[in-house]
Amino acid sequence: MKTIYRLLGLILLALFTMVPLTGCGDDQGPAEEAGEEIDDTVDDIEDEFEDDNDFEDFDEEFEN
Repeated sequence: MKTIYRLLGLILLALFTMVPLTGCGDDQGPAEEAGEEIDDTVDDIEDEFEDDNDFEDFDEEFEN
């Protein structure tokens, strides 16, 4: 009887550890796609800002 409970416990443990993995699909919903587009846009804006505002040149001009 003890081995049946152990076997049942192992089966339940395996099921509970596998269930969260089934929810991790590659399909993205519309909210996640929109969030990625926003992240990409913010990254592009930051890159433009860094390219346009080179603070090293500003420091050199300020010191002279």
